[in-house]
Amino acid sequence: MRWLALLVLLAGCPKQTSTTIYESPDGIEGRVVVNSMDMTVSWSDGDSWTFLDGRFAGKDARLVGYNTLENWGPCHRWGDWTGAELLELADAATVAAAKGTWNCSASGKRDSYGRVLVACPDAALSLIEDGLAHVYAFKEEAEPRLLLAQKEARLDGRGMWAKGRPETLLTNVSGTDGGVWMSTIEARTGQWSGKSYQQEVTICGELCVGNALTGSCMLYVPYSNRYTNRPECIAD
Repeated sequence: MRWLALLVLLAGCPKQTSTTIYESPDGIEGRVVVNSMDMTVSWSDGDSWTFLDGRFAGKDARLVGYNTLENWGPCHRWGDWTGAELLELADAATVAAAKGTWNCSASGKRDSYGRVLVACPDAALSLIEDGLAHVYAFKEEAEPRLLLAQKEARLDGRGMWAKGRPETLLTNVSGTDGGVWMSTIEARTGQWSGKSYQQEVTICGELCVGNALTGSCMLYVPYSNRYTNRPECIAD
């Protein structure tokens, strides 16, 4: 990993706290306990990893109950944040997640992308408390203690809430240049709001939901261009 600098984010830090600054990590190895078994994983971001050993060796995992920001480029924007600053927070979430040895559980269920669904309650709480993640309840009720932690992080201006507190978070934009699907989360409830369709979108075009005070924005970049043949808007 190629570090440029590191400024630690702590829960309870005052508003406008500096964030971790370094080049995006390309997978960070860590240890987790899944179904009482100690395993090695490679964290690709703060809410997903690849199992390196154990029952699910070679499989990708998606942690449930929370979501971290996308780290394939400076794609998020809201409030007074720049895309580059929010990318730093996304990478800070990956580092924070990899540092912990979390007690997790997995039944073997998969999401629509084939990833093993894993519950790591303490990881979810820790990242949400520090403003490095937000509650993500997909077709289910959000966990009350996570919502309380998020409310406090928002009020204190920690992490992603330091320069704006959007009510609606645009979390994913996918599709083709001719039209894309947008997924959103409501910050007060943590609920996935479903998908909406937007026509006539071009690569590196910005899509927004809500207004300047309560909404958020994301760049549209096809998945095939996020890691190779990257357009100028997300180029290193």
